[in-house]
Amino acid sequence: MILLSFCDLDAPIWLIIWWFLPFLLGLLLGYLIWSRWKSRFEEKETELGEANLRITELDSSLRSCEAKRMELDNELVLLRSEIREMKEKTDITNKTERVFKGEEPSSGADPSSQSITQSSGKGSASIYSALSEKNLQVIEGIGPKMASILKENGIHSWSDLANSTVGQLQQILDSFGTRYRIIDPSTWTEQARLASEGEWETLVSYQKSLSGGVNKGGEPTDSKVEKLLIKIGVLKKWKPDDLKAIEGIGPKTEELLHSYGIDTWWKLAKTETSKLQSILNEAGDRFALVDPGTWSKQARLAAEGDWKALEKYQDKLKWGKE
Repeated sequence: MILLSFCDLDAPIWLIIWWFLPFLLGLLLGYLIWSRWKSRFEEKETELGEANLRITELDSSLRSCEAKRMELDNELVLLRSEIREMKEKTDITNKTERVFKGEEPSSGADPSSQSITQSSGKGSASIYSALSEKNLQVIEGIGPKMASILKENGIHSWSDLANSTVGQLQQILDSFGTRYRIIDPSTWTEQARLASEGEWETLVSYQKSLSGGVNKGGEPTDSKVEKLLIKIGVLKKWKPDDLKAIEGIGPKTEELLHSYGIDTWWKLAKTETSKLQSILNEAGDRFALVDPGTWSKQARLAAEGDWKALEKYQDKLKWGKE
């Protein structure tokens, strides 16, 4: 057999195609195999990049979770202390409710002279007995978290706080970081001493000169002791011209008086008792037992801001009657 030269131009075209066909088929097959593996390589490379990115994100999330867990552990310690304090408050509230109902007298008071009322806060001694010595939030400048921190450091009562020095308190605050270093405890021991010795009127007056537990001068502020008594329901803080501050006037009676234009303490003080009785009579049987005989006098004291005189007068009343 005579072999034709690959470059023989005189060879028939079909012989040339016959020589090139295996080469072309091999080239095509190689290209197909290479394309397939290239595609898979790129897919795997993309998956690897995404996996590395996911690992980075998870690592960052893990560090964040660790930091959050440490923060929550600290919060848990404080919350446990707050729960203990709330249980103490519940015991105080239950005791106060029993006193309101006359089921038991307040500690250290004569049962025959009990005159605590939820609306006006009558009877100073019995009011303050609703506060537990372990309630450090009585002190202006001490909130729930600060009280928990002090208890974690062995200061559990007013006496403990009164016997602490300002330096010791500042050292405790400094150990809890910058957010507590700015707190000024300079008045805490004096406030605690007054509370532990039962000098409530002096303490209330002292707290009115403080702001955030610090004596900054300026306008008087609300007393922390009074705020707590209001919060547990022993005292009620009246809004200006709230007619319910008057012994014998409830929400429905107040609404009735408002409908006749009597919506301030001064207006009530200037309204004659006969006029008030006429309003009640016209309102029907539901107001038949209401006696407005003392309302004008009470309203005048409220309008003048003479709350001590009003409380003393209301001590003598029963359902607004003398």
